[in-house]
Amino acid sequence: MIYIGIFVLCIILSTLSVVGIFFSICRRQAVWLLAISMLCACLVVAWVYYPRSYERNYLTQNTASDNSYLSTLVRSKGFELGAAVRTLTQLNEHNYSKIFTSVTPENLLKLEGVLENIDQQKYNFNSADAMVDQALNKGFRVRGHALVFGKASDMFKAPDLDAWLEQFPEHKRASILTDFMLKHIEIMLDHYRGRIHEWDVVNEVLDLFGNGDIEENVFYRYVGPDYIKLALKAARQADPTIKIYINEQFNNYTDKRAESFYQLIKSLVDEGLPLDGIGIQGHSLYNLAPPVTLKAYMQRFEALGLTVEITELEARLRLFNSAKDPYLAQGEYYRDIAQQCLEVAACKGITFWGYNDATSWMDDLYFLFPKPNQPYLLDHNNQVKPAVGLLSELLSSF
Repeated sequence: MIYIGIFVLCIILSTLSVVGIFFSICRRQAVWLLAISMLCACLVVAWVYYPRSYERNYLTQNTASDNSYLSTLVRSKGFELGAAVRTLTQLNEHNYSKIFTSVTPENLLKLEGVLENIDQQKYNFNSADAMVDQALNKGFRVRGHALVFGKASDMFKAPDLDAWLEQFPEHKRASILTDFMLKHIEIMLDHYRGRIHEWDVVNEVLDLFGNGDIEENVFYRYVGPDYIKLALKAARQADPTIKIYINEQFNNYTDKRAESFYQLIKSLVDEGLPLDGIGIQGHSLYNLAPPVTLKAYMQRFEALGLTVEITELEARLRLFNSAKDPYLAQGEYYRDIAQQCLEVAACKGITFWGYNDATSWMDDLYFLFPKPNQPYLLDHNNQVKPAVGLLSELLSSF
């Protein structure tokens, strides 16, 4: 892209200016080089972070006007289509039941959503229960997310398990955290017994970057790498009826990291650990993985006897910047992903990681994700985007 070239030029000019000053060659030339490099840097920032705006042709084309009940088609195929939901208002919005069949409480079933006081081990299920019960009363499936999530403590301090453990003698911390993890799994599965049948028991086990090493999160540091096996066993013991998932994010499905995850899962299956399925998140933040590679990756887990769900799908609108109609191109990408999923018998559902574009978590991290993000099936005003009509057409043809 052009801004990458400008950025490289800025680096070169900045280096030259510093070198010029250092060696005291013409001071005036060095100052000019520095000024030009600073100007280029400003241009790069402006180019990268200036929000793009695209024509919303879908508002006049009504691409989904004849497909207002996508959820009916989804159910007729024995499939699930869901969204991550933060509030009851989103769940009760009239378009939700027309489009979706499944609900994933975004944060309410995580440790931060139910643990009121970690020192007293006191739980408060009021908010989570309100969401789960409302979803079930409306006929939705509820996916449980997530029981063991080390990054929630390490990155988001929700809660900060390291800080909590500091009050205990160092030699006791491993056993204390192990007991806490196992007890949390038992409490959650007992509380939602008969209401939630699929759970992300362990979430994001790999390092976010790198070649696929097990993330050295708080559970790894204290409990050890076997925390994954312990969690799976505890979940099966607490409720033998649930479907146990491990959920992971990938930038693509052909690199060393994706292979490392497959080998980890294969080793768990070969060992006879209780594991029913794999959650492939599907966040497209900086690149678009070819859907055909996703299909091939899912088929590898299918061969292990596992089910697969795409659990946190989203693709930033800005990634379709070169398309004539980015909204349509985004919809076509989602349709293509859904097609790959439908062609794999083990793939049982797709969940988007938000209900409408107003709920995008990426908008809160503007420095990392320059706008527009707008990754979901409905826009900021709850207007249906092209993906809904395209998904309806796809399901009608299967």
